[in-house]
Amino acid sequence: MPQLYRCMRKENGVPQACTTSKWCLGVKIGDDEYDDIDVQQDGLLHPASGGMSVSPDSPQYLPTHRRPPYCDGGTSRHPLWVIASDTVVAPVNYRPDDPDDDGQQEALRGTQDHWQEMPAPEVQAP
Repeated sequence: MPQLYRCMRKENGVPQACTTSKWCLGVKIGDDEYDDIDVQQDGLLHPASGGMSVSPDSPQYLPTHRRPPYCDGGTSRHPLWVIASDTVVAPVNYRPDDPDDDGQQEALRGTQDHWQEMPAPEVQAP
């Protein structure tokens, strides 16, 4: 099972849970281009129509603005977190190609204690 990586704000030693920022443990719902899940034309959320972005296997696959500086030149000021994909269980799903209702939001919050902050590597003196 792959490890999943994501930069998120830290609150009380765990990723901050919220639905108002892409830098939290949770998803933003709406019709803005920066939201994680779009409200469909029928006014509802549909399964498999988006979710919280993570990078499997390596943080190097995160976009530059989502990686910390010590990670291949990233620019994020938030800590990098990792979780084993098999820790993510129903009703939350890990879909390699890409959570969608309130139940999944609660389930995401339930994973807070399983995320581990990835420390910056030690810099070797020349």
